[in-house]
Amino acid sequence: MRRALLVTMTVSALASAETVITHPELRWVSEFRRMGPDGEPIPQDSEGKPREVLSPAVPRNGYASFHLVAYAPKGKPYNLYFGANPETIVRYHVFREIFQREGDRWVPGRLEEVKLPLQRVIPDEAAAIPAQIADVYMVDVFVPLTAAVRRVRVEAQLNVGSDWIVSPLELRLQPATIPLLTSAFGGIAPTGAVSADTSYGVIRQFLCGKPQAYRDADPSVLSFLRRNAIQDAALAKSLESKPAARGQLRAALAGSFGAKDAETLCADPPKPPASYNPELYLKIRDYLYRLAAE
Repeated sequence: MRRALLVTMTVSALASAETVITHPELRWVSEFRRMGPDGEPIPQDSEGKPREVLSPAVPRNGYASFHLVAYAPKGKPYNLYFGANPETIVRYHVFREIFQREGDRWVPGRLEEVKLPLQRVIPDEAAAIPAQIADVYMVDVFVPLTAAVRRVRVEAQLNVGSDWIVSPLELRLQPATIPLLTSAFGGIAPTGAVSADTSYGVIRQFLCGKPQAYRDADPSVLSFLRRNAIQDAALAKSLESKPAARGQLRAALAGSFGAKDAETLCADPPKPPASYNPELYLKIRDYLYRLAAE
């Protein structure tokens, strides 16, 4: 009995121990995995196996967004650098994700643009977040319409003392081109919902509702997801006239909701599940990019 009690106490102590980072690390994550200050996906975005972000497909005349998680030893200044090769093909902006308290958890909300190179220290004393081991950034890449279909390397570098970490992405620029955004669909889901609720809401309204005038929202993680999904809807609309898509595109998009066609989907009120893998939305984007390349 005493041995069992000691084991229980030891397990409890280990579970409550603060994670200690001894070496710096960089990690790329898709836009749908919002990451907390503990360096892990927040609970509502943690379902399913995360998709590797190594060589993502990105459209031309449009944006692609990624989370970049920087882990550094507590109290040691780190330096963050970013670049592209070739330098002149894509444009990018880097935003620090500001954590906000939601109940007993911290979640990323608004975005604050940063100038690079950047020096910071973890934990963020101003935010006073317990057990913080990571800063999270949103890297927002824009690919001009004139860019050729090719590969472009973007690279983040993290420096702590004598340690250097290099983490590249190889962007695959697609034949797909995003039309000028003049119409918008859907709203921004609550912060406590699954991240992809915002993106699915855009596609559902594209299939079922009336467009509204497009306006940029204040920069936040979810407003960027909404903008990116509006790009998907604009691309879908532009593809509807293609012979390969005629009569099939809307049914295929409705199928991502589990409906047999758009009419069935629109007849039922939306009921998002309590939890699901948010990266399932990327199948919609993959489908549109394939269709655009045909």
